[in-house]
Amino acid sequence: MAKNEASVRRRLVASWVLYDFANSSYALVIPAALFPLYLSEYVLRSSPTANLVWGLLTGLSVLFAAFLGPVLGAGADGLAKRVAVFRWTTMIAVLGTALLGIPSVSADPWIVAGVFFIGAVAFGLSISFYDSFLPVLAERTRAGTLSGAGWGMGYLGGVATLAAIYPVVGGNSPIEAPSAYQLSFLITASFFLVFALPALLFLPETDPLDGTSKLQLPTLGLKRAWQTVRNFRQHREAFLFLAGFYFLTDGITALYYFTTLYARQTLHMGMKDIMVLLTVVQVVGIPASAAAGWLADRISPMRVIFSLLGLWGTVTLIMAVADSRSYYYGLAVLLGLALGPIQAVARSTYAQLIPEQQRAEFFGFNGFASKVSATIAPILFGLVSSGTGSQRAAVLTNGLFFVLALVMFWKVKLPKGRPEEPAASAGRITSK
Repeated sequence: MAKNEASVRRRLVASWVLYDFANSSYALVIPAALFPLYLSEYVLRSSPTANLVWGLLTGLSVLFAAFLGPVLGAGADGLAKRVAVFRWTTMIAVLGTALLGIPSVSADPWIVAGVFFIGAVAFGLSISFYDSFLPVLAERTRAGTLSGAGWGMGYLGGVATLAAIYPVVGGNSPIEAPSAYQLSFLITASFFLVFALPALLFLPETDPLDGTSKLQLPTLGLKRAWQTVRNFRQHREAFLFLAGFYFLTDGITALYYFTTLYARQTLHMGMKDIMVLLTVVQVVGIPASAAAGWLADRISPMRVIFSLLGLWGTVTLIMAVADSRSYYYGLAVLLGLALGPIQAVARSTYAQLIPEQQRAEFFGFNGFASKVSATIAPILFGLVSSGTGSQRAAVLTNGLFFVLALVMFWKVKLPKGRPEEPAASAGRITSK
């Protein structure tokens, strides 16, 4: 019996980790690598306001997901529909990605915007529900290791996706070969669907709350989400964490969404160079994410987080002054070291701060914080870039969010019994 239970747990963990491998295809190709260039250069024909349009489009889509996340999370917990909502949001994200590869869709910028919007909202929601399974599958003291393994697999999935689409896109710009970009979106959707199937099929459902029905889902979600906000003092550490995560994700999201546009428009890099840059980020991120999660379980999670925040400050300064491709390749290494690891450690640490029976609800709030932040950062980046005519100025403005994240994380205390306690007793850091 014990052997069978261990086998089932291994299958569940493998399915969960593989979803990180799957969703990285969307996360890399759509908001980061190809679609921003495709939208800017082909759909919008290199309009002077393309950066602002991209910022507004991403900002509004994640804002919508932010307000849906806590409501659906609370309702899913109450009605034992977490897996069902997870499946639906994943499938909508896959379908939206595939539709971007249909040539007739690209003929109308409004249709492109609508398809991207729906797909991005669904993707953001699916990640919130995916994250909520972490404390179910991992013991409290091993959450960092499992989260880091997921991020490492995500980077591996990014490398696999780039290997699949590079022969299609090559060094062509969207104007030169729009059909190559459209085919890449179809490949991305297929990759996402195939490798997400184990998680969609095998992840476990929770038990429903007594006395609930399907008709109660919207009311239940709003009621529980509002009750969580009202009980702020009971969950002080979780909400302080969300404040820090809000600012952290603010800074990361803007840089992530605008990295390829920055390389293309400020450093005038060609597509081959950009693809190499993205590959370097993915390859470096594989061991970095796993190592960061391992360290978080064995030393202080907050020490790891603060070190990585310092690395993000370095990335910001380099982007602000870089004037050659050699700078950017070094920057790609730093991005690989900083991007996945800090989010892996943050995800696992947050899992320690939330009530066991409200996992989807609190991970919905986690998604709320990150998505609201992603609303502000891309819009601000686009406004500063368009207003000053300089993406470097936008990068420096974005660095303020990392400073604010540092201030909020400094105030958070982990539950007793964690490795963080010696540092706290030393009067240095009071933990996340």
